[in-house]
Amino acid sequence: MSIHVEWIVNKYLARFDLNGGTVDVIPKGWSLGTDGIYTKSFAYGTSSEDIIKDFGDYHKDGSTKGKEACSSDTMGTDGMTITASWNGDSSWMYIPVIVILVLAFFFIFFILFKRRKDDEEEEELQQ
Repeated sequence: MSIHVEWIVNKYLARFDLNGGTVDVIPKGWSLGTDGIYTKSFAYGTSSEDIIKDFGDYHKDGSTKGKEACSSDTMGTDGMTITASWNGDSSWMYIPVIVILVLAFFFIFFILFKRRKDDEEEEELQQ
């Protein structure tokens, strides 16, 4: 008589918080919760690096990816939470553009106002 034993590895939930980031398409097998957190089940012992690779690409306008913060190095019985981090928020780069647009608006307004005033003075001189 022989006994055949088959072990089934338990799966636990990985949570991925993009921390303000976004994906173009939800990665295969991942679900997006109403709280904005992506989830997927992984086998006990799966490394955080493998889970991050499985999630794939994500981005945040004006920023570059930093190193993800993980609640543990491998999947455990408590699951795992991964939070994206971002470097170099460059939203300040829009400030010069806004300043230029505001200055252009005032310059155009000034020219039109001055032209109108010059036209009024010319009309007064003609009368």
